[in-house]
Amino acid sequence: MVQTAPPFWRGIRNWWPLAAAIAAGLCAILLLPRLAREASPEPVAPLTLSVIPGDAEWLVTWNPAATVIRKARRARLYIGDRTSGRKFELTPEQLSAGRFRHRPVRDEETFRLEVDDSSGHVSAESFRLLRR
Repeated sequence: MVQTAPPFWRGIRNWWPLAAAIAAGLCAILLLPRLAREASPEPVAPLTLSVIPGDAEWLVTWNPAATVIRKARRARLYIGDRTSGRKFELTPEQLSAGRFRHRPVRDEETFRLEVDDSSGHVSAESFRLLRR
């Protein structure tokens, strides 16, 4: 004697693929926004190195909110010309201030800001100023 399944089980057997598809869709709707937020990259703010010449000193500025500044492990400012130059190790306080005062030696100088992040990646920007 063959027993047939009660009507309730026959209905489930026919509808389980639809129920599984609905469950998968709900999971996707609930999880995708979270995954998209985690995977989206942080907007990158540039260094924006610039020099404002003055009579006695020049003001070297950069964007203290720059992405690389916020993640900086080490930073150096190189100032010089074609024949000589100086290197300044910048402190975290100087980096967050976004400025460095410099007394020029010549009317033509090149400024280069290099910033290392924790992974060892170096970001740099240069600026050349000619004052005549």
